[in-house]
Amino acid sequence: MSLTVDSIETDKKAALAALLGAANLEDLKVVRLAHVGDKSPLAKANQALGSLPGNERAEFGKVIGAARAEVNAAYAEREEFLIGERDGKILESERVDVSLPTKRRSVGGLHPLTILTNEISDLFVG
Repeated sequence: MSLTVDSIETDKKAALAALLGAANLEDLKVVRLAHVGDKSPLAKANQALGSLPGNERAEFGKVIGAARAEVNAAYAEREEFLIGERDGKILESERVDVSLPTKRRSVGGLHPLTILTNEISDLFVG
């Protein structure tokens, strides 16, 4: 693999475009595996740094590090946006209108002493 600044920039632009194209979290997971993970082109370029001489290694290391940082930041931002969007949809679908009237059911029964008092009162009244 030949390392050039142009190839690193191309890989970075491809990763950023793929991140922006992710419409949901499942798509973002696929993009993460392809462009952010250990098998991404930028990670492979980072591994290829070991075969370069010292002066080139420093130059390309800075370029690759900046590109990976930018891609990771864009990934985190897109993930936060998509999670917020998903949570907003969930909250909207689970919304409850508390102003609607409800059917009230009486729960439970009368206390045994209250029942006895009512029966005794009925004897005297009726």
